[in-house]
Amino acid sequence: MSDELVICDGWCPDQSPTNDAAVLWQLLFYASKSPVSILDINGRFLAANDLINQAFGVAPSTLVGRNMTEFMPPDIFEERIEVIRRVAVTGRPENVTGATWGITSQCAFRPLPTPPGGVPRVLHVLGFAGRDPHGVPTTRLQRDDMGQLKDLTEREREVLSLIGAGLSTAEIANRLHRSVKTIEWHRASLGTKLNVSNRVELAQIAIRLGLVRDQEIDRIHGGAATPVAREIP
Repeated sequence: MSDELVICDGWCPDQSPTNDAAVLWQLLFYASKSPVSILDINGRFLAANDLINQAFGVAPSTLVGRNMTEFMPPDIFEERIEVIRRVAVTGRPENVTGATWGITSQCAFRPLPTPPGGVPRVLHVLGFAGRDPHGVPTTRLQRDDMGQLKDLTEREREVLSLIGAGLSTAEIANRLHRSVKTIEWHRASLGTKLNVSNRVELAQIAIRLGLVRDQEIDRIHGGAATPVAREIP
């Protein structure tokens, strides 16, 4: 394996750990519930766990060696590669949030040591959420790849997120200070644009695309999920 993939005292993600630090790296890659990868400053995947392969829609163990440019429009890639290069050059961690393929997510980028003669690289954790325990702020990216959401109006996205959080039509109308008939019209428009036929399918799309998170459901319902939210896998 290339020296570029060595991340801890000679250890690579596909080798058995040789010391305590390497054990921690192995846990990060294989026991983590988050998609994790290592990227070089050109956007090439140097290492990736199964969850990040799944997130990018490829077969297990096939992401390494490929480039982020294969998976997103050029303008979306350019903004994200700027973050990667900035983290690698400055050595300062960054958290960002944005949408790719219509899925809104937060990502943590952390600098990694560069091996002698190697290429600078960063640790990338997809799906990082919540307050950073080390106080690293989260920056909103300026360019979004909205995917399925690109044809929705801002109001339709708002209604969709509230459907995903489990609110009824009447509750959404009250929350947005609109009539029930108006919300029903928005819901019908959402069904047409997203090619779904019922409220549960709309809620599934909202949750899958990151329009609503557990914290929002808890805030609205006091920690108790509604029947719609419980039906979402």
